[in-house]
Amino acid sequence: MLRVAIYVPLLGFFGWQALDRFANGRAAADEAFREHLSAWLEQPTHMMLPNGDALPMLTPEQARAQGYELPPSFLESE
Repeated sequence: MLRVAIYVPLLGFFGWQALDRFANGRAAADEAFREHLSAWLEQPTHMMLPNGDALPMLTPEQARAQGYELPPSFLESE
């Protein structure tokens, strides 16, 4: 009976601490995932080339701002 009186509160306390740590870790991981996802969504999309390089996809305005010359056939599709 004495063992039950000692071990049950200890197991309850350690279980409560483990559950609290799990909940805090899950919330932190969820927040980190949301920040990573929002940062990824704010970046321009990329097209993967066959050699593994990533080519950023630009709007015509972004291309002009970076100094790229756009072909006339591309401008007709705007």
